[in-house]
Amino acid sequence: MENILKGIQDIPENFKGFILEHSDNALLWICLFFGGLIVFWLTFNALNKNK
Repeated sequence: MENILKGIQDIPENFKGFILEHSDNALLWICLFFGGLIVFWLTFNALNKNK
């Protein structure tokens, strides 16, 4: 159980390290931007389903 919690706690640190290591890669930022737009669009559509 402790290994699972440790693994979950390591995810943000690993992601932060990845972003800092590849922060000069324009393709990364473009993918993150469009990924954010997709998440926003899916969330928006799910919340407005009853209209």
